[in-house]
Amino acid sequence: MADLPGYNNCRACRRGVHFVDGDVDSYRCFRHASDAERELVDALDAQAPRIGLKESEDWLWGHWYDWPYGPNIGVPARQRLIQWATENRLREARPKRRCPIHWLMGRPCGRSEYPCLEGGSDWRDHMTLWTKGGKPHLIVAQPYEVTDRDRRHVSGLVFDLNVVKGLPVTGAIREESGWYGYGALWVEVRRG
Repeated sequence: MADLPGYNNCRACRRGVHFVDGDVDSYRCFRHASDAERELVDALDAQAPRIGLKESEDWLWGHWYDWPYGPNIGVPARQRLIQWATENRLREARPKRRCPIHWLMGRPCGRSEYPCLEGGSDWRDHMTLWTKGGKPHLIVAQPYEVTDRDRRHVSGLVFDLNVVKGLPVTGAIREESGWYGYGALWVEVRRG
């Protein structure tokens, strides 16, 4: 079997993490990671519960916690995520059977005059939900691009939540990348 590029000759497990954003050659499994790389991943894992991450069912090194997409394979994204969530006193939420908007409103998702955010628009890529003080606080999406239609959708959503539902929210679309990295933009709908 030929060596697979980016796996540093690791044929057995093929499961690890990237240590440099977007650099295929930075991929390391436990066997090929240096002691310093192992210590870094373990230190980041030790901080994962503090930001609300749950243990993964995948008990492989580098995947002991259920990191959101991006940090699930990238150490720099993990570092940025932990710093951002810690500085903002946020914890990730993964509610069951609630669309993000109903979750932010603190209401059960069901038959409603207000459309859910299930499927659809590009701005919802890499979406995560965050609590503050144990209450729904923030929806974050990190798409690779945002169209004018997406901007209108976010603005309309914020307007509807503020005016129609009376929920104090703000929305923002920033051109700079957040903790996900890889050139993704930042879209947020924040309560309070």
